[in-house]
Amino acid sequence: MWAPTSFWTIDTAYHVRHSEFLDSKFVYYLLKSLRLDQLDKSTAIPSLSRDDVYPIEVGLPPLSEQRRIVAKIEELFSELDKGVESLKTAREQLKVYRQAVLKDVFEGKLSAKQPSPPERSSGLAEGWRQVRLYALIDKPRYGTSRKCGYDTPGTGVIRIPNIGDGVLDTTDLKFASFDRAELDALELQRGDILSIRSNGSLSLVGKCALVTPAEEKFIFAGYLVRIRPRAVTCPR
Repeated sequence: MWAPTSFWTIDTAYHVRHSEFLDSKFVYYLLKSLRLDQLDKSTAIPSLSRDDVYPIEVGLPPLSEQRRIVAKIEELFSELDKGVESLKTAREQLKVYRQAVLKDVFEGKLSAKQPSPPERSSGLAEGWRQVRLYALIDKPRYGTSRKCGYDTPGTGVIRIPNIGDGVLDTTDLKFASFDRAELDALELQRGDILSIRSNGSLSLVGKCALVTPAEEKFIFAGYLVRIRPRAVTCPR
Protein backbone atom coordinates (compact mmCIF):
# COMPACT_ATOMS: atom_id res chain seq x y z
CA MET A 1 0.00 0.00 0.00
CA TRP A 2 1.23 3.51 -0.84
CA ALA A 3 0.25 6.18 1.69
CA PRO A 4 0.19 9.85 0.55
CA THR A 5 0.05 11.16 4.15
CA SER A 6 1.69 10.40 7.51
CA PHE A 7 0.59 7.17 9.21
CA TRP A 8 1.34 4.65 11.95
CA THR A 9 2.04 0.95 11.39
CA ILE A 10 1.19 -1.88 13.78
CA ASP A 11 3.68 -4.60 14.67
CA THR A 12 2.44 -6.97 11.94
CA ALA A 13 3.40 -4.57 9.14
CA TYR A 14 6.60 -3.12 7.65
CA HIS A 15 7.01 0.37 6.30
CA VAL A 16 9.59 1.94 4.00
CA ARG A 17 10.75 5.48 4.73
CA HIS A 18 11.01 8.14 2.05
CA SER A 19 14.54 8.88 0.85
CA GLU A 20 15.99 11.78 -1.12
CA PHE A 21 17.40 9.23 -3.59
CA LEU A 22 14.13 7.39 -4.10
CA ASP A 23 10.68 8.21 -5.42
CA SER A 24 8.29 6.57 -2.94
CA LYS A 25 5.84 5.48 -5.64
CA PHE A 26 8.69 3.93 -7.61
CA VAL A 27 9.56 1.85 -4.54
CA TYR A 28 5.87 0.96 -4.13
CA TYR A 29 5.56 -0.39 -7.67
CA LEU A 30 8.94 -2.09 -7.37
CA LEU A 31 7.90 -3.97 -4.21
CA LYS A 32 4.61 -5.01 -5.83
CA SER A 33 6.54 -6.45 -8.77
CA LEU A 34 8.78 -8.61 -6.56
CA ARG A 35 5.99 -11.01 -5.44
CA LEU A 36 7.17 -10.93 -1.84
CA ASP A 37 4.38 -13.35 -0.90
CA GLN A 38 6.48 -16.11 -2.46
CA LEU A 39 9.08 -15.63 0.30
CA ASP A 40 6.67 -17.02 2.90
CA LYS A 41 8.34 -19.88 4.81
CA SER A 42 5.81 -20.31 7.59
CA THR A 43 3.95 -23.52 8.37
CA ALA A 44 0.90 -21.99 10.05
CA ILE A 45 0.45 -18.22 9.76
CA PRO A 46 1.75 -16.69 6.50
CA SER A 47 4.57 -14.25 7.25
CA LEU A 48 7.45 -12.37 5.66
CA SER A 49 10.93 -12.01 7.15
CA ARG A 50 12.99 -8.88 6.53
CA ASP A 51 16.07 -11.09 6.39
CA ASP A 52 14.69 -12.69 3.23
CA VAL A 53 13.88 -9.33 1.64
CA TYR A 54 17.10 -7.42 2.27
CA PRO A 55 19.41 -9.56 0.02
CA ILE A 56 17.18 -9.12 -3.08
CA GLU A 57 19.02 -7.21 -5.82
CA VAL A 58 17.05 -4.71 -7.92
CA GLY A 59 17.86 -2.23 -10.65
CA LEU A 60 17.95 1.38 -9.45
CA PRO A 61 17.68 4.14 -12.07
CA PRO A 62 18.37 7.82 -11.34
CA LEU A 63 15.65 9.74 -9.50
CA SER A 64 14.47 11.50 -12.65
CA GLU A 65 14.11 8.15 -14.44
CA GLN A 66 12.22 6.71 -11.46
CA ARG A 67 9.67 9.49 -11.82
CA ARG A 68 9.33 8.93 -15.57
CA ILE A 69 8.77 5.22 -14.91
CA VAL A 70 6.08 5.99 -12.33
CA ALA A 71 4.34 8.38 -14.73
CA LYS A 72 4.33 5.76 -17.50
CA ILE A 73 3.02 3.04 -15.17
CA GLU A 74 0.17 5.23 -14.00
CA GLU A 75 -0.66 6.26 -17.57
CA LEU A 76 -0.94 2.60 -18.60
CA PHE A 77 -2.89 1.66 -15.47
CA SER A 78 -5.32 4.49 -16.19
CA GLU A 79 -5.95 3.07 -19.66
CA LEU A 80 -6.46 -0.39 -18.16
CA ASP A 81 -8.97 1.00 -15.65
CA LYS A 82 -10.92 2.62 -18.49
CA GLY A 83 -10.91 -0.71 -20.32
CA VAL A 84 -12.22 -2.49 -17.23
CA GLU A 85 -15.03 0.05 -16.88
CA SER A 86 -15.95 -0.40 -20.55
CA LEU A 87 -16.10 -4.18 -20.07
CA LYS A 88 -18.31 -3.78 -17.00
CA THR A 89 -20.67 -1.55 -18.96
CA ALA A 90 -20.77 -4.03 -21.86
CA ARG A 91 -21.47 -6.90 -19.45
CA GLU A 92 -24.41 -5.04 -17.89
CA GLN A 93 -25.78 -4.24 -21.35
CA LEU A 94 -25.50 -7.93 -22.31
CA LYS A 95 -27.46 -8.91 -19.19
CA VAL A 96 -30.26 -6.55 -20.21
CA TYR A 97 -30.20 -7.90 -23.77
CA ARG A 98 -30.26 -11.50 -22.56
CA GLN A 99 -33.29 -10.82 -20.37
CA ALA A 100 -35.02 -9.13 -23.31
CA VAL A 101 -34.35 -12.18 -25.50
CA LEU A 102 -35.76 -14.53 -22.86
CA LYS A 103 -38.84 -12.33 -22.43
CA ASP A 104 -39.52 -12.36 -26.17
CA VAL A 105 -38.98 -16.13 -26.39
CA PHE A 106 -41.47 -16.90 -23.64
CA GLU A 107 -44.05 -14.58 -25.13
CA GLY A 108 -43.81 -16.50 -28.40
CA LYS A 109 -42.26 -13.61 -30.29
CA LEU A 110 -39.23 -15.60 -31.47
CA SER A 111 -40.98 -18.79 -32.51
CA ALA A 112 -39.25 -20.57 -35.38
CA LYS A 113 -42.64 -21.33 -36.98
CA GLN A 114 -43.97 -17.82 -36.49
CA PRO A 115 -41.18 -15.25 -36.94
CA SER A 116 -43.56 -12.35 -36.29
CA PRO A 117 -46.71 -13.77 -34.64
CA PRO A 118 -49.67 -11.50 -34.00
CA GLU A 119 -50.22 -10.83 -30.31
CA ARG A 120 -53.48 -11.62 -28.53
CA SER A 121 -54.99 -9.57 -25.73
CA SER A 122 -53.02 -11.66 -23.22
CA GLY A 123 -49.77 -10.51 -24.80
CA LEU A 124 -48.97 -14.05 -25.99
CA ALA A 125 -48.62 -15.34 -29.54
CA GLU A 126 -51.04 -17.56 -31.43
CA GLY A 127 -51.11 -21.09 -29.98
CA TRP A 128 -49.66 -20.06 -26.61
CA ARG A 129 -51.56 -20.07 -23.31
CA GLN A 130 -50.93 -18.76 -19.84
CA VAL A 131 -50.43 -21.23 -16.98
CA ARG A 132 -49.30 -20.98 -13.38
CA LEU A 133 -45.69 -21.96 -12.81
CA TYR A 134 -46.71 -24.56 -10.22
CA ALA A 135 -48.45 -26.50 -13.00
CA LEU A 136 -45.09 -27.05 -14.69
CA ILE A 137 -42.87 -28.03 -11.74
CA ASP A 138 -42.99 -30.13 -8.59
CA LYS A 139 -42.91 -28.33 -5.26
CA PRO A 140 -39.43 -26.77 -4.91
CA ARG A 141 -37.22 -28.49 -2.32
CA TYR A 142 -34.49 -27.02 -0.10
CA GLY A 143 -31.26 -28.99 0.28
CA THR A 144 -29.39 -30.48 3.21
CA SER A 145 -27.85 -28.57 6.11
CA ARG A 146 -25.50 -31.44 6.93
CA LYS A 147 -21.84 -30.45 7.30
CA CYS A 148 -19.69 -31.71 4.44
CA GLY A 149 -15.96 -31.88 3.75
CA TYR A 150 -13.40 -32.70 1.08
CA ASP A 151 -12.13 -35.84 2.84
CA THR A 152 -15.48 -37.02 4.21
CA PRO A 153 -16.64 -40.35 2.76
CA GLY A 154 -20.08 -40.45 1.25
CA THR A 155 -22.07 -38.65 -1.44
CA GLY A 156 -21.06 -35.51 -3.31
CA VAL A 157 -22.87 -32.33 -2.23
CA ILE A 158 -23.53 -29.56 -4.74
CA ARG A 159 -22.98 -26.14 -3.15
CA ILE A 160 -23.15 -22.49 -4.26
CA PRO A 161 -19.57 -22.54 -5.70
CA ASN A 162 -20.64 -25.39 -8.00
CA ILE A 163 -23.36 -23.32 -9.69
CA GLY A 164 -21.89 -22.06 -12.97
CA ASP A 165 -23.55 -20.16 -15.81
CA GLY A 166 -26.32 -22.63 -16.51
CA VAL A 167 -24.13 -25.67 -15.77
CA LEU A 168 -22.68 -27.41 -12.71
CA ASP A 169 -18.94 -27.38 -12.02
CA THR A 170 -17.99 -30.31 -9.78
CA THR A 171 -14.23 -29.71 -9.67
CA ASP A 172 -14.61 -28.28 -6.13
CA LEU A 173 -16.85 -30.93 -4.58
CA LYS A 174 -17.40 -31.75 -0.90
CA PHE A 175 -18.93 -34.93 0.53
CA ALA A 176 -21.13 -36.12 3.41
CA SER A 177 -22.81 -39.33 4.57
CA PHE A 178 -26.59 -39.70 4.27
CA ASP A 179 -29.11 -42.37 5.20
CA ARG A 180 -31.42 -43.95 2.65
CA ALA A 181 -34.36 -41.66 3.45
CA GLU A 182 -32.23 -38.54 2.86
CA LEU A 183 -30.89 -39.95 -0.38
CA ASP A 184 -34.39 -40.74 -1.64
CA ALA A 185 -35.54 -37.21 -0.83
CA LEU A 186 -32.56 -35.18 -2.04
CA GLU A 187 -30.79 -37.12 -4.80
CA LEU A 188 -30.60 -35.15 -8.01
CA GLN A 189 -32.01 -36.40 -11.29
CA ARG A 190 -31.21 -35.52 -14.87
CA GLY A 191 -33.25 -32.44 -15.82
CA ASP A 192 -33.46 -31.00 -12.30
CA ILE A 193 -32.68 -27.30 -11.98
CA LEU A 194 -30.74 -25.96 -9.00
CA SER A 195 -31.08 -22.32 -8.05
CA ILE A 196 -29.29 -20.25 -5.40
CA ARG A 197 -31.98 -19.14 -2.95
CA SER A 198 -29.92 -17.28 -0.35
CA ASN A 199 -26.55 -15.53 -0.49
CA GLY A 200 -24.80 -12.40 0.75
CA SER A 201 -24.36 -11.29 -2.86
CA LEU A 202 -27.62 -10.23 -4.49
CA SER A 203 -26.18 -10.90 -7.95
CA LEU A 204 -25.99 -14.64 -7.14
CA VAL A 205 -29.54 -15.06 -5.84
CA GLY A 206 -31.65 -16.85 -8.43
CA LYS A 207 -28.67 -18.10 -10.45
CA CYS A 208 -29.57 -21.48 -11.98
CA ALA A 209 -27.86 -24.57 -13.35
CA LEU A 210 -29.24 -27.62 -15.13
CA VAL A 211 -28.43 -31.11 -13.80
CA THR A 212 -26.99 -33.50 -16.39
CA PRO A 213 -26.45 -37.28 -16.13
CA ALA A 214 -22.95 -36.61 -14.75
CA GLU A 215 -24.41 -35.04 -11.60
CA GLU A 216 -27.21 -37.54 -10.96
CA LYS A 217 -27.25 -39.06 -7.44
CA PHE A 218 -25.47 -36.06 -5.91
CA ILE A 219 -27.12 -34.22 -3.01
CA PHE A 220 -27.59 -30.43 -2.89
CA ALA A 221 -26.92 -28.00 -0.03
CA GLY A 222 -29.42 -25.95 1.95
CA TYR A 223 -28.68 -22.61 0.29
CA LEU A 224 -29.92 -24.11 -2.98
CA VAL A 225 -33.41 -25.02 -4.08
CA ARG A 226 -34.22 -27.91 -6.42
CA ILE A 227 -36.78 -27.28 -9.15
CA ARG A 228 -37.99 -30.44 -10.86
CA PRO A 229 -39.92 -29.88 -14.12
CA ARG A 230 -42.87 -32.16 -14.76
CA ALA A 231 -43.14 -34.37 -17.82
CA VAL A 232 -45.17 -31.73 -19.69
CA THR A 233 -42.11 -29.45 -19.99
CA CYS A 234 -38.59 -29.70 -21.38
CA PRO A 235 -36.10 -29.06 -18.53
CA ARG A 236 -33.80 -27.00 -20.71
